[in-house]
Amino acid sequence: MIRTDVPATRSLPPGQQPLGLSPQDIRSAYELPRRGGHGRRVAIVVANDYPTAEEDLAVCRRTFHLPPCATANGCLQTVYSTGVKPASVDPAWALEAAIDIQAVSASGPDCAISLVEAPKMPLSSAPSCRPSTWRAT
Repeated sequence: MIRTDVPATRSLPPGQQPLGLSPQDIRSAYELPRRGGHGRRVAIVVANDYPTAEEDLAVCRRTFHLPPCATANGCLQTVYSTGVKPASVDPAWALEAAIDIQAVSASGPDCAISLVEAPKMPLSSAPSCRPSTWRAT
């Protein structure tokens, strides 16, 4: 379970890197430019509200010595698919959004990010993916 009602805190000692792949490892593996993404914006669509997105991204970028990406500098933008902020927070969707935002941030540290928050759609009302329901438009 992930608590979203308390501020995020660092659990690593100063200067220690978390386990796993760093942004540099990811860019190296995919032969991406060190300062890639300049002039580009990536949209990430998630269900529900992710109220700590900016703070979580700031911790990630500081940890890996990446330039700031915040609302204030125009790098991070949160928009609502319906024009209204989703009423609920779902920790599982917030975690998924965090992973997506950090992956974009690692692979394109100079790109801007738009977080598009949408209301959660019940599976029963999701569009069918059966080929018999597909139509050309």
